Amino acid sequence: MGMSKTERLCKDCGVPLTTENWYSSDMKMHKCICKSCCCTRAREWRKTHPKQSRETERRYYALYHDKCVALRKKYRRKRVVKTLDGRTLLGNKRPYPEDECCELCNRRRRLLAYHHYNDYDLQEGLWLCPPCHLFAEGVDRGFVNPYFILKEKVIKTRGGLPHREMISFLSDKVADTETERERVFNLIMEATKT
Repeated sequence: MGMSKTERLCKDCGVPLTTENWYSSDMKMHKCICKSCCCTRAREWRKTHPKQSRETERRYYALYHDKCVALRKKYRRKRVVKTLDGRTLLGNKRPYPEDECCELCNRRRRLLAYHHYNDYDLQEGLWLCPPCHLFAEGVDRGFVNPYFILKEKVIKTRGGLPHREMISFLSDKVADTETERERVFNLIMEATKT
């Protein structure tokens, strides 16, 4: 079979160019390079011209800052998970809930955190609001049983609600940072009032 006069081939690899493997901007400019060869050339240029490449990226980021931030958030929401020991895992999470509700308490929240159970399969996890995520972390760290044991001791010894020192002790056991401790302390105080 002969080639027609209108069919074009990639200059680098010789593949026939179609609308699927040829950038439309290159078509308009009559550049005969397929998409994969174009990407290879761009990669090589970035390696051989690092200063110019960084400057180009800075200018693009300055022009399209909001778009870059939104894309980074979208990528992190779909693929990045931090572990308790500070490691970063990449993989596919379960989809973010369309109704933006916590999967544990079903309250609608502006921001949900992804709580995963298995470092080898990120599909095993839940989208939780901050209080529920804090609770789930406490359960995973094994603080539920000590909490109930301490609660029973307090109720038996004090004859009623736990006092502030015991609540402070519990919040120190469950939370790592000062803001988490305050949040846990307030949650326990609210729970003991009702």
